[in-house]
Amino acid sequence: MNNNKQAYKNRSFAVRHCRDFALFLLLCLLCVSCEKATSNDGNYSGTIVECIGNTAEQELTVTLMITNSGLNDEQWVGGAGNGTMAIDNKGNTLTPYSNMGNFYEFPTGTAVRVTVERLNKILPGTLKLQTLKVSIGTENMLEFKDVLIAWD
Repeated sequence: MNNNKQAYKNRSFAVRHCRDFALFLLLCLLCVSCEKATSNDGNYSGTIVECIGNTAEQELTVTLMITNSGLNDEQWVGGAGNGTMAIDNKGNTLTPYSNMGNFYEFPTGTAVRVTVERLNKILPGTLKLQTLKVSIGTENMLEFKDVLIAWD
């Protein structure tokens, strides 16, 4: 009977610590996948929601949440002409198909879902972007490091 109690205690201890370790790993993964960046003027902050690779088109679509802490504003986001670009883990440079990007309104303190479409010329199976720079207007940039890619 005493051996059974000890075995139960050992098993409970192992299960509890495995559960704690799994939770720790999950938190680490969430932190990696939701990297944050702040613009050069400090008014914009962004978080990556997802980075999806399209195998057939060999391009990426990146979704972000961007918050403006300054006055209400309207900006073009994600245009190649304003410097939006990425570098994959093999050192290749990707640029968006669109020179202008998309136009968004940024009310003060409100998170706005933004999409940067068609970052092109990436080989399927590439695991991550070393760097992703997303332009906000002509003067601001959000820079993210080690962005993981989920392929369709």
